[in-house]
Amino acid sequence: MKNILIVVFVLLFSFGNNLMAQDIFIAYRDGNLWGYADTLGQILIKPKYSSVSIYNDNSNIFIVEKEKQFGLINQNGELYTPIVYDKIRRASNSRGFFTVKNKMDGFLAANGDLLINNEYKNIYGGSNTLYLEDDSLTFKYCLEKRQIIDTIATEDELELEMDYEVCDLKYPSSHTYTNYEKIYRGNKIGIRKHRETVVRNSKYMRKSTHNYDTLPGRYDDILIVNGWNYGFVLVKKRNKWGAFVSDTLKIPIKYQEIVSVPINSSCKTYYLKVKKDNKWGIIDFSNQKKLDFVYDEICLGNLSNGNHTRCFDLRTGIAVKKKEKCGIVGFGDKVLLDFKYDSIVYNNSKPWNYYYLDDKKGIYSYQMNTGLIFKSNDKISNTTKVDNVLLIKMLDERDKLKGFVSPSGVFFYKD
Repeated sequence: MKNILIVVFVLLFSFGNNLMAQDIFIAYRDGNLWGYADTLGQILIKPKYSSVSIYNDNSNIFIVEKEKQFGLINQNGELYTPIVYDKIRRASNSRGFFTVKNKMDGFLAANGDLLINNEYKNIYGGSNTLYLEDDSLTFKYCLEKRQIIDTIATEDELELEMDYEVCDLKYPSSHTYTNYEKIYRGNKIGIRKHRETVVRNSKYMRKSTHNYDTLPGRYDDILIVNGWNYGFVLVKKRNKWGAFVSDTLKIPIKYQEIVSVPINSSCKTYYLKVKKDNKWGIIDFSNQKKLDFVYDEICLGNLSNGNHTRCFDLRTGIAVKKKEKCGIVGFGDKVLLDFKYDSIVYNNSKPWNYYYLDDKKGIYSYQMNTGLIFKSNDKISNTTKVDNVLLIKMLDERDKLKGFVSPSGVFFYKD
């Protein structure tokens, strides 16, 4: 058994009743076998499976794997179903489990009861309705009644959807979709706005389109940012970049580079990462400076594949690099974590639970204002939550899931 040297330097703090609760099941590994432990690391279900489900929906029914077959167990470790399935996937509505056996789909109730035998090519559905597909028919299945309530003739339905000629527009609904596309004028580029209005009732649909140029063809390059419904467009002219917002030039064309951050409903304030005089800074959509242009690099979120996949919040800190060392800063360039680290990488947790990796050796949380140190060949993948308990995923040197650790230093694995 390997010795694990762990140096923990954390402030004492409370995680509330949830963290101390004994009835929370956290996946626990002993060697190559998995079981479950409580929040203090005490074994609840002895490790004896090849894998176990990480997440729990409070039903205390868990997916387990043994000899490449899957089944369900309860919180006492008792089998709810035989371990005979090729795959089991928990339904997103927590109403049951999708199963695969001999390449055919089936469905189990939330308590493990067999509702639908594995005899359909495909099963999918929503909160209370499943659709069961075979070679020629699709059956509509009601989970509440536990029975098939309708049969859909697929070919007839397709013909109905394709018929747009006769439109009975009594009580119609209407939706307008706007897209932007590049237009070319010689060696210059502009933008055309494409607006499509769809009007439909329960049976028929009618479309109308309208196109017009919103930016003239005068730019050297244009980047249309996907997901910005009101029209966020980066433009390049004479090797400098600016940005249009809602057809108005909000960011002047004077920056070496501009990196956008996607907007979503959870983001309350939006910023841009921009480069000027070979240094990076942060501005808002009114071109107001939020971080000075003094940094060699700025990390705005998950940088996998070079894409910024989420918004960020300066209140919780931004990872930056300056003079070959990394630190964390907030509004007004206030230093939250000193510039003394070789690397800092975001994970995918929510803004109020950012964690950072320092050269694969530790983590930092702005809430804790401190961190944990692990042995050098351990890696941190990201954080996950089980019944509101925050856990950090740990990987071994081969990037295989090693186990979990809580920010208070409880390890849910043993080598």
